[in-house]
Amino acid sequence: MKASTKASASIAYREFAPPPALSRLVVAGCAIQTGASSARLRILPDACDYIVFRANHGLRLISGRRETHEQTAFAANESVTGFKLRPGSLAALLDLDARDLDSHGLLDIGDCRERLDRKHREVLLRWEDRSAEDSTAPRLLDSLATAVGVLARNREVDRKLEFLAALQSGFRNAPETRLKNFAQEAGISLRTLERRVQESCGLSPARFRSIVRFFGAYRMLSRSIANDAAGKVAAAGMGDAGRSLTDVAHDAGYADQAHFIREFRRFAGLRPRDARLYPERFGLNPAALPKS
Repeated sequence: MKASTKASASIAYREFAPPPALSRLVVAGCAIQTGASSARLRILPDACDYIVFRANHGLRLISGRRETHEQTAFAANESVTGFKLRPGSLAALLDLDARDLDSHGLLDIGDCRERLDRKHREVLLRWEDRSAEDSTAPRLLDSLATAVGVLARNREVDRKLEFLAALQSGFRNAPETRLKNFAQEAGISLRTLERRVQESCGLSPARFRSIVRFFGAYRMLSRSIANDAAGKVAAAGMGDAGRSLTDVAHDAGYADQAHFIREFRRFAGLRPRDARLYPERFGLNPAALPKS
């Protein structure tokens, strides 16, 4: 089923800043609210992990190892609260190898029972019980802060997250740098770099870099989508602040516009020009992320 303009228009998506205590782990909180009709949202790969609560589905953990877009259906008058975590957060918090997570990334607490030790299991189950009682965003943030505080009292968690965060920053600032150079800067071999990235987020370093680059470009386009809605940008094919798609491709680190279009279609399932001009037709999430 394709997302229709009517279905997409009946869904509201917003993001909000997490409490300062969670900023090292949580990129943003997010809330989805549908209207009187059902709707579908195209979720794009961004390498981030998610914790999501849906009243009819309970608490779900979603790993960032998915490598393409997914169409997610929401019922009429449905409220969803979620938290966008930094890449590798779930594997680090739960002490799992990210490669053991399902390729679609979806886990519920029941799926985790055999993988988690007693402490992790009890913390997450308590949070799920609390979520069922009150699914409002402020209350969920408070209880998540408590749950994460218990799980994250471990320097190993910080070490794993800092490793991926440094690599992600390097990919953004120097997208054309060879992987072996990143390994040398970290003081490890290329083989060790590959293993550590796969264990942390379930993606190869090359694919992790591709997704970081793609989503950076999409964020530029999403800003132009907002400008278009306000009537500030009218020229077809222009990017953020009126820049051409060629400029967006260059700023995101692509070799040329053809490479940008090809990779964008691989991850988003549509051309960047269509994503910019017709966001309501495809039910795109707005990617309203703070810089990190």
